[in-house]
Amino acid sequence: MQAIALAAGLGLTVDTVLLIALAEQRNRRVRQGWMMALASSAWCWHAGAAIYFLLESTPVQTAQPVRWAAMSCMVVGLLGMPCSLMHAIVRLATTGWFGAPQRRGYEPFLYAPVLLSVPIALSFHPDPVASFLQQVSPLVLPYLGATTGISLLAAVVLWRAARSSDLPAGRPFLHGLSFTLIAMTITLDVILLIAIPRWPDTYVVCYILLVLLPTPPAILFAYFVLRYGFLPLVVERTVVYGGILAGLVLVHRSLVAPLEAAWHDQVGFDLVWLEIALGVLLIGGYQPFRRRVREAVRYLTSTSVRQFRREVRQLSIDLASRGGNTPDELAAWFVRALQQLSGVAAVQIVVNDRSSEFHREVFTEPLCSRAMLDQITAEWPGKVPVLFADQAPNRRLTEELLRSRVSIMIRTEHESLQNLWCLRATPGGEGWDEEELNALVLLSEQWIAAVRHTIVQAARTAAERRAWQAEKFSALGLLAGSLAHEIKNPLSSIKTLATVALEESPPASEQAESLRLVLQEIDRLARTTQQLLGFVRPETSSSNGRGTDVGQIVKTTTYIVQHRAKQQQVRVTLEMPCVAVLVLASREALQSLLLNLVLNAVEACSAEGTVTVSVASCAATIVIEVRDTGPGIPPEIQDRLFQPLTTTKADGTGLGLYSVAQTVRDLHGEIAVESRPERGTVFRVTLPAFVDVESTTP
Repeated sequence: MQAIALAAGLGLTVDTVLLIALAEQRNRRVRQGWMMALASSAWCWHAGAAIYFLLESTPVQTAQPVRWAAMSCMVVGLLGMPCSLMHAIVRLATTGWFGAPQRRGYEPFLYAPVLLSVPIALSFHPDPVASFLQQVSPLVLPYLGATTGISLLAAVVLWRAARSSDLPAGRPFLHGLSFTLIAMTITLDVILLIAIPRWPDTYVVCYILLVLLPTPPAILFAYFVLRYGFLPLVVERTVVYGGILAGLVLVHRSLVAPLEAAWHDQVGFDLVWLEIALGVLLIGGYQPFRRRVREAVRYLTSTSVRQFRREVRQLSIDLASRGGNTPDELAAWFVRALQQLSGVAAVQIVVNDRSSEFHREVFTEPLCSRAMLDQITAEWPGKVPVLFADQAPNRRLTEELLRSRVSIMIRTEHESLQNLWCLRATPGGEGWDEEELNALVLLSEQWIAAVRHTIVQAARTAAERRAWQAEKFSALGLLAGSLAHEIKNPLSSIKTLATVALEESPPASEQAESLRLVLQEIDRLARTTQQLLGFVRPETSSSNGRGTDVGQIVKTTTYIVQHRAKQQQVRVTLEMPCVAVLVLASREALQSLLLNLVLNAVEACSAEGTVTVSVASCAATIVIEVRDTGPGIPPEIQDRLFQPLTTTKADGTGLGLYSVAQTVRDLHGEIAVESRPERGTVFRVTLPAFVDVESTTP
C-alpha cells in the first residue's frame, strides 16, 4: 500500500506544479477553463488516492471519515477528468487554442456528471475492509464506456487539429497527446476488465498504473511548454525543479529502493553506482539538463558571467545617458555597443510603431530578410520574450534561421512600439544561460523605452521649433507691414521720376525700353511689399482666364538679371521652344518665381559659370528648368530646402525658395530639386499647360 501511496504522491507533485503554473497571474490570458478543470480533477484523484492508500490498512476508527473524504475526492477527480476533456474538445473544435472564449449556455452542463459524486459518496459503506474498487464496482462498466468514448473522440479531434496547428512544435505535441490518450484508454480497460479480475496477485502493480494514468499527459504537456514554448506560459523554474526533485525522491522511494534491497540481498552489488552512472548519462544526453549543469559550473569556475553582468550594467548606464540623441543616432550607437557584449557576434534590430509609419532597422550584419522578420513577428508565440532558433513558429522558419546562424531572438513591446532582436552567438562560445538571457531581455525593454523617449522628444522639439517660427513670422509680419508703409512713398517718387523720364525719351529707343521695364519692376515691388514679403498668398487668378507666355517671361527675367550675371562673370543661356508656351498664371506670379530661381543660380555660380534656363512642353504640362554649375546644395539641407528660414547664403533670408514653393502650389504645380556636390543644381518646375477652351470647341 505504501508503494501505491508514493505513486499517488508522484502524480500529486506533477499536478501541483502544473496548477501553480496555470494559476500564475501572468498566465491569465493563456489559461482556459478546461485546463484548470482538467488539472484540478487530476489533482483531486491523486490527492484522494495518496491519503486513501496511506490509511487503507489503518484500523483506527477515527481514520474512517478521512478515508471516506479521500474516496469522495477520488470520485470527484474521476468524474471531472472526462468532463473537462469533453470541454476541451468543444473549445478546440470551435475556437482553437487561442480563440476568444465565447460564453455558451451549454458549457456548464458538460460538468453535470460531477454532481453524481454526491450520491456516490453517500453510498459508500463504512466497512473498512471493502476497497475503493469494490465500493464503486457497479459503476465501473458505465464509467469505462463513457471515458473510452470521450478519450477516443478527443484523440481524433487532436489528430485533426495537428494538421492546421501553427504553434511551436504543435504537430508533434498533438500527435503525441492523441497516442497518449489512446494508450491510456487501452490500459484502463485492460486493467479493470482483464488484469484485476483474472490475476488478483497483480493488485499492487495494477493500482500503481491506475493511479499514475493521468500523469503522462501532464508530463507531456509540461515538457513541450518548457522545451518548445508550445503555449506561452510563464513558468517559475524553481517550482518546476522542486517538483522534479520531489518526484524523483518519490519514484526512488516507491520503486527503486525495494528493487535495490532485493538485488543487494541476492547479488551483493550496490545499485547506487548504477544510479550514479544513469544520472551522468541522463545529464550528458539531455540538452536541458546539460545546459543547467553547464550554467552551474560556469557560475562556480568562470569569470565570464560576472564580466557579462558588468558589460550589461555599463551598457544600460550609457543608454540612459543618451536621452538627447535622435532615434537614428541612438540606433546606430546601440547596435555597435550591443555587438561588443561578450558572446555576441552579430546583431540585427528592428523597431516598428503600430500607430505610425515609424520603422527602423539597424544591424552589424543582415541576419534575416524583411519578409522573414515580418513572419516571425506575426507568428510569435504569445508573450514569450525569448525564442531560440530551433523554436521558430514553423519548420521552414527554423531552417532559415539555422541557415542564417541566428542563435536567439528577443521580442519586447513598449506602448505602440514593437522591438525584435536577432542575435548570433560567437562561434565556439558557450552561448547565454538563463540569467544572461534575462539580462538581455531587460536591456531590450530599456532600449525600446529609450527609443520611445527619443521619438517623443523629437516630436516635442519639432513642435517647439514650429511654435518659435510661428512667433518669429508673426513679428516679421508686423515688421513687413511697417516696411511696406515706409517703402511705399519712396517707390511713388521713383515711379514718378521714371514716368517723366520715359515721356521725355524717344518711344523706340533702348532707353525707353529700359525705363518701361523699370516701371514694371516698381509696380511688382509695390505689390510684393503689400503681400508682406511673400507671406500673403499671391493673386494667381489675375490672368483673367488667359494664358501667359512662359517664353516671354523667361526672356524678361534673364534681361533683368543680365547685369548681375556680368558682374559675376556668369553666362546665362536660354533653351526655348519655337512656338509659344502658355500657362494659366498671372504674369507677376510667374516672373517672381523665375526671378528667385535665376538669381539664386547666378549667385551660386563662380566666375566662368553657366546658368541655363530651359522650357519644354510635355503633354498637358510645362516644364521649366533652371540649371547652374555651382558647388551644389548640401544633402542635409535638401530635405528642408523649401521650408521657411532655410538658406545656404550668409546674407540670405531663407524666404525666397519658400515663396517659390508656395507660388508653385498655388498654381497647382510641382517643384523638385536635384543637386550633387561640385556637379551643380537643377530646379525643375512643372506647371499645368493653358488650354484655350473656346478655340478647341467645334
